[in-house]
Amino acid sequence: MSDQKPKCRTTTATSVQTAKIKAAPPAAYPMPALSGVAQVGRTVSATTGTWTGIAANVTTTFWRCTTACTAIQTGTDRTYTLTPADAGYKVRASVTGSGPGGTTTIYATAILGPVKSATVGTVVAAAAPVSLKGSTGTVLAKVAARTPAAGGTATVTVTPVRPGYRAWACPTADTTCTKPIKLGTKPVKIRVAVDAGEKVSVVVAKK
Repeated sequence: MSDQKPKCRTTTATSVQTAKIKAAPPAAYPMPALSGVAQVGRTVSATTGTWTGIAANVTTTFWRCTTACTAIQTGTDRTYTLTPADAGYKVRASVTGSGPGGTTTIYATAILGPVKSATVGTVVAAAAPVSLKGSTGTVLAKVAARTPAAGGTATVTVTPVRPGYRAWACPTADTTCTKPIKLGTKPVKIRVAVDAGEKVSVVVAKK
């Protein structure tokens, strides 16, 4: 018999590197909200909600909207005072949070306006003519609308009380408005797309 001992084999195993777990993107609950009176000189307020996954304070942006939206104030301030430049526009707000998982922007569901002033008025048009007044109560125009209940194209008729104004229309649940039309002394018609059940806000503003 041989006295030689069996040799032991050494095996080296390489483990698979564990993948890094990606951080969840920032989230907010409850959702941000916007409230206030849409009139020049009044202050509107946004709530930010409670955020998770953020590394710094969230920022609030207020937007001025017609055919498109433009940022008018961004920062940690959650209030905004409406100025004459906001008259006739819609106002909305968004809140942005950033953290290891990225950046999240959430828009408040409420959209305020169009903003009123002494020379800018707005009203939700109906089938029967209604008076459109500025913030001081002055009648700027008479408006009426044929709005299809199932959605489609609404036709708004604006009858000016005096020249020197312009008019546009906005779906009540949207920030997208038509382009302004110059008003003279005769009625004008404005056509705007609406969804089912949606109404139309009409704006008349001094040029």
